[in-house]
Amino acid sequence: MLEPHAPHGSVHTWKDFFIHIATIVVGLLIAVGLEQSVEAIHRHHERIELRESLRGESERMYQAGLQTEDRKQTHLAWLDRRIDQVKTAIQTQKPLPPPTNLDYPPYTFPYDSIWRAAKLDGRVSLLSPAEVEAYSDIELMTTGVLTSHDDEEAARRKIHSFEQTFVPAANGSPDWTQLSLPDLRTYLGLLNDDRQAVQFYRNWNLRVLG
Repeated sequence: MLEPHAPHGSVHTWKDFFIHIATIVVGLLIAVGLEQSVEAIHRHHERIELRESLRGESERMYQAGLQTEDRKQTHLAWLDRRIDQVKTAIQTQKPLPPPTNLDYPPYTFPYDSIWRAAKLDGRVSLLSPAEVEAYSDIELMTTGVLTSHDDEEAARRKIHSFEQTFVPAANGSPDWTQLSLPDLRTYLGLLNDDRQAVQFYRNWNLRVLG
């Protein structure tokens, strides 16, 4: 902080005394004003930097959301085909054929890490109330994405555990011909649970895109 200094020399009269006091007061006001100006400039640059970072993050989230939508549509189409196969096996009491491969490249789901970090360190105070409300809404949606992602992973683990109960075929995959009628019904229920989880995941992702 800047330190004002009074003029040197002794004070002899009341006039000199008041001049001395006024000099100190003016010096303090100038010092405080300069300090506040420096702080205001610093906060202005912080605000610009934060807004640019959040805009960049929003664009990355949008691109990630587009990838997620593409992958989830592929996953849902695969599940619909597999569910139809299981239903046909139950109705006809014929062996269930092996599933087709579900193979799509890895993807990144939308996540607002910069916004959440700004909340923790208090930088959200740099933003306007409208901006805070908008990014808070996005945080709610990304939380839904994260939760539904975990639910989908849990559903997939249950299916995998179910598949491991059957004697592997020669190629190391489950032997689907060994599924009994109760097994098929159990498998159908697991597939429907997985489909519901994937659809919830997709719904939250679509809200982020919107």
